[in-house]
Amino acid sequence: MHTAHSPPTVAGVLAGAIARLEPAASAVLDAQLLLAHALGCARSAVLARGSEPVTPAQIAALRRLLERRARGEPLAYVTGRREFWSLELQVTSAVLVPRPTGGASSGGCSTDRPACLSTSGTLRPLRRLHRLSR
Repeated sequence: MHTAHSPPTVAGVLAGAIARLEPAASAVLDAQLLLAHALGCARSAVLARGSEPVTPAQIAALRRLLERRARGEPLAYVTGRREFWSLELQVTSAVLVPRPTGGASSGGCSTDRPACLSTSGTLRPLRRLHRLSR
C-alpha cells in the first residue's frame, strides 16, 4: 500500500484491482491484464515492477476498465484485444467471444469442420478439397 507521502505502487494497485473483481474465478488474471492494459505494458511487466509508482491517470483508466469487467463485459471487449495462438487480434463488440463454459459450438457453428478467419474478421468454415477421381 502507499502512505500519504508515497504514490501508489503497481503491487498495491494490483491488490486493489483483484479485490474489486473477487470472487470471480478469473479475478487475479483479469486484474493483471487490465492493469497491464492501463499501464500500456505486458502482463509480465506488471508482475516484475511491483514497487514502481502508478499515476493518478493510470489509476483512473484502470477503474473504468474494472467497472466494465465487474459488470460482466468480456475481457476482450474491455481491452479491445484477444490473443489467439500468440497472435494479438483487435476485438470489437461485433466479435463473438466464446465463454469457457459455452464450449466451442455456438448456434450454427459446427465443431466437426475446421474454420478460419476471413479477411473481414469473421469465422467461416473451411471448404474441404476433394480429389477428382479419374
